[in-house]
Amino acid sequence: MSLQQLTLENRPIENKPFRYITLDEQVRFCEFIDEVGVFNDKLEDLKTCASVFHTFECVSDPTHTKKVKYLNCGVRGICPRCSMSYARKRAEIMYQYVKQNLADNLDFDLKMNQIVLTLPKELHENLDKKIFAKMIKKFMASFGIEAYGYVIQYRHSSDPLSSKYIHAHVFMF
Repeated sequence: MSLQQLTLENRPIENKPFRYITLDEQVRFCEFIDEVGVFNDKLEDLKTCASVFHTFECVSDPTHTKKVKYLNCGVRGICPRCSMSYARKRAEIMYQYVKQNLADNLDFDLKMNQIVLTLPKELHENLDKKIFAKMIKKFMASFGIEAYGYVIQYRHSSDPLSSKYIHAHVFMF
């Protein structure tokens, strides 16, 4: 499985795996955190996160490609790099679990679909999460789909510092 990593501006990262945002985005994020005046004790770690790396060579075969390991700050929940790294790692674990324990044991090809439900901008600020959940359930029932999972998100991935952007990701087999 190959995943292409994108910046916060939805562009591919150029040869920088496990960084998830560009150096420019990292600088702008740190400036924003400093301007807001929160997480001052974590700011230095955020500024240097994944900007330092170690290179490893294979001990058994020197012709193998070198492995690069970025030194992350580990401030998950604040740092976009560490948060994304953790999310990707957990998603891969879940994907492998479902694949090995469910999909590989079926005698037919299992497919997964995703629907993204968005709302008009006028509803983003005042819509309650419970009401949106009821809307999702009614929408899925109208198509006769009973088995699904969903997550409601409040930020847009291409502009996470913007105002509230309520939408839902619905997954089904």
